[in-house]
Amino acid sequence: MSEIAKKIIDEIQSAIDGFNNAMPGVQRKMSKEVELMLKDIELDSTGKVKPSVNNIRLVAKIKGRLDTLFRESGYTKSVSEYLNAFGEITNLQNQYFREIESSFKPNPLLKEIRNQSVQATIESLTGAGISSNVTKMLTDVLQRNITTGANYTDLLAQVKDRLVNSETGDGTLQRYAKQVTTDALNQYSAQYINAVSNDLGLKWYMYTGALIETSRTLCEACVKKRYIHAAELPDIIKGDFPEFKNLGGKISDKTGLPLGMIAETTAENFHVYRGGHNCNHQLLPVSEASVPKAIRIAVYEKYGIAHKDGFALKNRN
Repeated sequence: MSEIAKKIIDEIQSAIDGFNNAMPGVQRKMSKEVELMLKDIELDSTGKVKPSVNNIRLVAKIKGRLDTLFRESGYTKSVSEYLNAFGEITNLQNQYFREIESSFKPNPLLKEIRNQSVQATIESLTGAGISSNVTKMLTDVLQRNITTGANYTDLLAQVKDRLVNSETGDGTLQRYAKQVTTDALNQYSAQYINAVSNDLGLKWYMYTGALIETSRTLCEACVKKRYIHAAELPDIIKGDFPEFKNLGGKISDKTGLPLGMIAETTAENFHVYRGGHNCNHQLLPVSEASVPKAIRIAVYEKYGIAHKDGFALKNRN
């Protein structure tokens, strides 16, 4: 892997980690604020929550306070710092492509891809995304407990379980933010790569990124395979290649794709979706000359692709 390619991977992971490392503190502050406001909730003589008008109105007040808290807790600063990574990654990508093709120059399409990706990320992290995936989750819990007359102690336990790290895993905000931040930068990088690769006519890719305990079998197999030609992608997304089979990879009965992949994944958009949500790998284009000759010829012969050593003799059925 070239030094710039490594920097792209590192920059993406650094931005994701930087943002998500701040989320536990935001969650704890949210939890304390909600618990404080819930001291005003009306209870009956047995300690159960009353299904009253005042309690329903209290839910609306809590929602408003949470919306304000996102603006006061340093959360918006974390979002701004994270968004700066789109510019850093763009610069690194441009350097990377100039290594492959010295005449490369970014075109207006690439700028628009960046603008759209940034705007979508802002909406997910500060707008409707936070409202529907974090705030609404909590208000639904509160409202359900009020209308059913739940025990007050149980209500507090549910609030804490959803808002902060617990025995069940990360809090709601951290789980949501991790997926959004991981997917946003990785998918932006992948879209940029795909657009430039198509423009430059690049066909060879290298599957890169660190393997971790939760890495999917498909990603393990692609990292092991390392070099992938565009002609192989229909087989890759079906798990029809030796490395995947040797690792005992499984196919989802529901999607017909390797387990963990996004259902809408096709050979055309695999560059973007890769292993699925939270995938931290990239399919980076490489020059044909950088691919070992034996690998190149094997692929060209298998798929009936003409190559510089002569025309492929086999046609794929």
